[in-house]
Amino acid sequence: MEKTKFITLPVTGMTCANCVATVERNIKKLDGIENANVNLTTERASIEYDPQLISQDEITARIRRAGYDIALGEADFLLQRLGDDNDARRLEQSIISLEGVEEANANLTTETIKVRYIPTIMSQFEIRKAIQKAGFEPLDASGVVEDAERDAREREIRR
Repeated sequence: MEKTKFITLPVTGMTCANCVATVERNIKKLDGIENANVNLTTERASIEYDPQLISQDEITARIRRAGYDIALGEADFLLQRLGDDNDARRLEQSIISLEGVEEANANLTTETIKVRYIPTIMSQFEIRKAIQKAGFEPLDASGVVEDAERDAREREIRR
């Protein structure tokens, strides 16, 4: 089993070098962090950590507690054959267990699942594959490619 893991998180809300220092300092305070570098230009935090000591969720929570946020992508997947409440819960649990997925809400009425995810860790393609692996059939999105990180940043700017 690998000792350390490497992730890149899209951090929002940073406007200056002090912001970068604050985010970096807060990440480095956590047990299990091997290395953390935050870049204002790319608005990303590159983090190497020991997954035995700390989780990705704990790292993102620390960034949020410091007053910043993580850019999240949102995607709605139209499903075929979402039969009942048990199917919906099973699918939600399967998707939420994926690293980089923050939230998953299945809707029986519309036969969709709305997923909020970290686009530098998880992609819509990978989510679609996980839906299939869970035994459900996501309907084709007609080749639409979304830049989830850009969309999240635009939502932040509008807000």
